[in-house]
Amino acid sequence: MAYPTTQGQANGVSAADSMLFFADELLSLLHGSTCGRDGLRADRRAATHRETVDAGFIAMRFRLAWLRLPRFALLLLAAINVSAADVDGAAELLSECRHLRLAEPADALPRCEAAAAAMLALDDHEAGFEAWMHAAEVASQLGDRARAEAALDQAVPLLVRVRDPLAAHRLARRRGLNAYRDGRPVDALSRFLEALAAARASDDTQAIAISENDLGVIHRHLGNHAVALGHLQSSLQLRSVHAESGHGALLANIGSLYLELGDLAAARRDLERALDDHRDNGREMQAQQTIEELARLDEREGRPADAQARLRDALDYYRDVRAPRDQLRVALRLASLEAEQGARKPAQAWLEEARRLARELDRHGLLQVELIAARLADSDAARRHTYAALAAALADAGESATARSADAHAALADLAEALGQPQQGLVHLRESHRLATALQDSRHGERLDALRVRFDVARLEAERDRLFAESARQEALVAVRRFETLLVAVAALLALAALAMMSQARLYRQRRHADLQRVALELRIGDARQAATLLRSDLRSTEWLLEQQHRAALVFDAAGTVRAITASAALELGRPLAELQHRKLGEVMDPEVAEWAQSLVDSASLAEGAAGVDLGERLIGGDGMRVRCRKLDLEEELGVLLIGRDAPAAGDTAVAEAAGNDAPSARVEEDSRSAFRSRLVDLMQASTDAWERATRKSRVELAEASGIWRITIDDGRLRVRALDRYLRADTLPERPRWREVLRTAYFVLAEVPLEAEQRQRIESLVEELLHLARDRE
Repeated sequence: MAYPTTQGQANGVSAADSMLFFADELLSLLHGSTCGRDGLRADRRAATHRETVDAGFIAMRFRLAWLRLPRFALLLLAAINVSAADVDGAAELLSECRHLRLAEPADALPRCEAAAAAMLALDDHEAGFEAWMHAAEVASQLGDRARAEAALDQAVPLLVRVRDPLAAHRLARRRGLNAYRDGRPVDALSRFLEALAAARASDDTQAIAISENDLGVIHRHLGNHAVALGHLQSSLQLRSVHAESGHGALLANIGSLYLELGDLAAARRDLERALDDHRDNGREMQAQQTIEELARLDEREGRPADAQARLRDALDYYRDVRAPRDQLRVALRLASLEAEQGARKPAQAWLEEARRLARELDRHGLLQVELIAARLADSDAARRHTYAALAAALADAGESATARSADAHAALADLAEALGQPQQGLVHLRESHRLATALQDSRHGERLDALRVRFDVARLEAERDRLFAESARQEALVAVRRFETLLVAVAALLALAALAMMSQARLYRQRRHADLQRVALELRIGDARQAATLLRSDLRSTEWLLEQQHRAALVFDAAGTVRAITASAALELGRPLAELQHRKLGEVMDPEVAEWAQSLVDSASLAEGAAGVDLGERLIGGDGMRVRCRKLDLEEELGVLLIGRDAPAAGDTAVAEAAGNDAPSARVEEDSRSAFRSRLVDLMQASTDAWERATRKSRVELAEASGIWRITIDDGRLRVRALDRYLRADTLPERPRWREVLRTAYFVLAEVPLEAEQRQRIESLVEELLHLARDRE
């Protein structure tokens, strides 16, 4: 949103007004107040035409905005609390799932599924896995196989994300329980063996005991009573050794097994202990299932009334918790008991309730209902009705109830024979025989499949044991190899330590030798610098002579640096003497005059003019001040400027005396002259070559760095014509300045990092040149 610039902004008050307007717009958007927003915009438009804003009005607007801040804070707090509310809601759903899964399974199932979805939305995989397992258990109790399998399928991807080491065991066991409930014993056996393997992998005794119990139950169902008893005893032994409590389920299974084996006393003992344990630990569903087993025991002992009483109590509980599958099972048992005792009317009543429950369960168990009804049919009308109902139930059951299908065809054969239809009865009797034979073969096949599964498991366990043994052997070999490697490593370390000591000793010797060489080199560099200093002209005597003559004189070198200046010259230049020493000539006087003087000296040097002769004269001021330039031939090339208003044109005696010729060159002998000049050229060439190789710089930069040779400008290029003359014998001056060549060599030796071979060559040439110079003297 753009705001127009107003006069108020120029007065410095509309910035706060704009900020208030933005705050009011924000609050209006948050609270949905379009009327307030329009009013604020109207106020804003009115304010744009005012030249000033009333301070009290601004304060009031700030107070109104401040009062609205709590409302804004409440909205932010509500948004922050949304996630906390989601967490609390998911936790509450999971708590209800845990509480209701045993007491109210019908109510618990939707809560468990909702809790699982909510926990996964919050990335709480542990709680989500638990909720899905509860949902699968409750759905299985309610007979909803599809929802139970769907819940387990949702839990499978969470195995890799949960920290529970028994998650795989719990999942495999739940699938086994579902398969057992659905009448798939071989699948259940496979799942229970998988759960046992997961429990052993986790080395959890309680989980192993639970899996042993499950295997005992499934083997009992398959008719392998000896194997079943072995698994159950193993489970009980594990629980007893570790003093675990809660043996109700295990004791109930052992009691049921004893009931089938005919040991009624042992069966009653273990079933009653199981019932007490279930009730002590609040497992009411398992307690009611144990009561059903006790009812079977009462029936076997000839106490049908006690059995009926127990079954009615169990049925009342199943009705309370809304478990239709369990209700159907108990109703069928009660109907069968009543039929066996000849109580037709109560039996019919229980069969009607069983039919209702079967319809609720999608006609599940209806075939059992009609089988009992066939036993109660005592008239032709009842037999015809029962025949039709049983045939319809048999058609609905299809191949899913093979065991009862044989009984159903046998009952249909009896009903057909009673109705005077022997041919039809024969058909049913043959079908019953076929189904019974198929059932026997199927059970035999189940036993074979169970044996195959057990054999596969045993083979896999043997392979696992072999792999464990191989792993142990490999670990032993690895330990031996590790020890050998350690010995080799220790030996290698000792060898390396010895080599390191030898290397350190050698390095120490090398460093000591290098230090000695460095000290020697530093001494040689110091000697070179001292020699270069000694070769410089003693300008103090020259300055003293000029002072004695009361002349205003200034001496400068090839680099244009003031080397000596008299007090009279400083007075003439109007500056303190201390400020003029060792300054550039262009800084001491007019740069044009400095360039003129250096050019004259350079030209005279190249022409080898005589020292002490005036090279030129010019005015440097409007009051008649003149300056004369001369060349001073000492050990190095110098120039002299004589400053004065009445300086005579004749040569200056002191300067002429100071500017003596090179003494050795005057006494040059003809036999050593050529050797001396040749060594000068060799030394100059070696010095410049070493400079260029070591520094990657030119001769001009050598002249600039050393300050020995003069740099001139020729056709726009920097040149060192004086230095270049000493690089060739045919261009060497007749009176060479050999000390300047020596100073150049000493500069290179002292200031440039040279290779040993280059340093040795330059030093040898310097010694030869000095020897020749001493011979010439």
